Amino acid sequence: MDGNRFSPSTATDRVESAIRHVWTFLEDSIPFANTHGAEFISENHWEAFLQPAIQSQLLALSKDRLISLPVGIHQHEDNDLATYVKAATSCHLENLHILDTLPSTTACSDSFKGVVAESMSQKKLHEVEIMANTVAGMVHDCDCNADLVVDVGSGKGYLSLELAGHHQLNVLGLDSNQGNTHGAKHRKEMLSSRWKSLVAKTDCKTSLKNSSGCGVNIVCAEEFDKEVMDRYIPVTQFVTPDMNLSSILSQHAISLCRESSPEQVKAVITGLHTCGSLAVSAMRLFITDPRAVGLCLVGCCYQLMEEESADNDEEDIHFPLSQYGKSLKLHLGRNARNLASQSVHRIAESGQLQGEEFYWRALLEMIIQKLGIPHPERIMGIRGLNKRNASFYDYARKAFEKLGFSLDRLTPEFISEMERLYQCERTKMAAYFQLKLALAPVIESLILLDRLLFLLEQPSVQKASIVRLFDPVASPRCYAIFSLKTKDS
Repeated sequence: MDGNRFSPSTATDRVESAIRHVWTFLEDSIPFANTHGAEFISENHWEAFLQPAIQSQLLALSKDRLISLPVGIHQHEDNDLATYVKAATSCHLENLHILDTLPSTTACSDSFKGVVAESMSQKKLHEVEIMANTVAGMVHDCDCNADLVVDVGSGKGYLSLELAGHHQLNVLGLDSNQGNTHGAKHRKEMLSSRWKSLVAKTDCKTSLKNSSGCGVNIVCAEEFDKEVMDRYIPVTQFVTPDMNLSSILSQHAISLCRESSPEQVKAVITGLHTCGSLAVSAMRLFITDPRAVGLCLVGCCYQLMEEESADNDEEDIHFPLSQYGKSLKLHLGRNARNLASQSVHRIAESGQLQGEEFYWRALLEMIIQKLGIPHPERIMGIRGLNKRNASFYDYARKAFEKLGFSLDRLTPEFISEMERLYQCERTKMAAYFQLKLALAPVIESLILLDRLLFLLEQPSVQKASIVRLFDPVASPRCYAIFSLKTKDS
C-alpha cells in the first residue's frame, strides 16, 4: 500500500471528511433505515416516511427500474427520488475517494496460486483464493517481518490451509467453536492422506473468474505442499481484545516457527468474514498486542455489533470506534445495521423485488392488531414460514398455531377480506423496500470508515486503508481493512 497516500498524517483528514459527508446525508434517514417490514402496514410506513412526490415517483417506476434502484438511478433523471438516490450513491465507498488499491505484489496476476476445492462452494473459492494471495503478499512484500499468520474465526480452516499449503506460511487458526476446530483438523488430515487421489481426479486447468477478470485455479497439485501438518495448527480459542496473544504465540511458535525465538515471534492477524464483534476484537487485539504487526480483515454480520449505550461498557462498544465518530455521536440501530448486511449488487443481479417477501408478514401483523391479540413486541419463530405455504390463509393459520393464538376468528372469509383491503400495499411495500435498500451501502460505508479512522487514530499504526477484494455479486462483504504497525511499536 502507498505509504504516503495512506499514512495517518495524510489520511485522517480525508477519512474524517468522508465520515462527515456520509453522516450529513444519513442522519435524517436513520429512522427510515430502522423500519421493520412486519410493521409496514400496521404503522403506515408509506405515509410516515415517504414524501408524496417520492411516493408517486416510486410507483411510476417499472419493475426493472425498481430492481436496479438501490445501485443507482439513471443520471438524466431529475426529480426528488433521483436526487435522493444520487445523494446515497455519493456515499458509497467507491465514490468517496477513500479506497486504496493493492500493491502490485499482492494484486491479481498470473502468479495466483490454486485453491483446493474440496468441500468449498463457488463463493468460498472466490474468497479464499483472493484472500490467501493477498495475505501472503502482505507477509512477504509489505516489510512487516511477520513469522506467522493468526487466522481469527478460522472455522474449518479453508483460508488457513491455503496459506499453509499453497503459500508455505505458518498459520495459527483460532475459533471459539470446538466443532469447527475438529472440522479443521479433519480437513487438514484428509488433504494430507488423500492428496494423491485428489490430484488424480482434478483438472488443474479448471478455473473461475474473480472481480479483476483473472483466471483463478481451483487446484494446482504441483504447487500445494503436502506437509501442511507442520505449518498449520487449529486451536479452540475465544478471541477477545484483552486476551494474551503473546502467550498463545509463544506456546505454539515452538512447533510453527522453529527458526525463531518463541518470545520474539511476530504475527499478521487476518480473518475472512469475521462476524459482528469478532472483527472489532481482532482490530483491538492488533492495536494492543506488540506481537501483532499487520492486519488484513474482512468483516460481516454488522447486526451483531453493539452500539454505544448506557448499558454497555467501553470494551463492549463496536460502533462508533473512532474518537471522531464518538464526537459526532454516530448511531445506527439494529435494523439499520442489519440493512448494511444486505447485498444491493446481488439483489439487482437476482432480478427480484425484495419487499414482496415481507408482505404476508406485514399483513399478519395487521390481522393480529385488528383482532386485538396481546403479543410480545417482537414476534419470534415464524421466519421463513411464508416459503412453506401456498396461500396466505395457510400461512396465517400456521403462524397462529406456532404463536399459540386461537384460530376461532381466523376464518377464510375474514382472511379474504383482509387480503382485499390491503392488496395495494404489496406494490407499495416492494417500492418502499427497494428505496430503503439504497441505504445499505451507505451504512456499510460509515461502519468501515469508522473502523479505518479508529486505526489511523492509533499512535502505533503506520498505515491503514480499505481495499475492495472481492466481486460484490459473488461475495457481498467484499471490503478488507489493511493496517501495518510502525517499526518501533
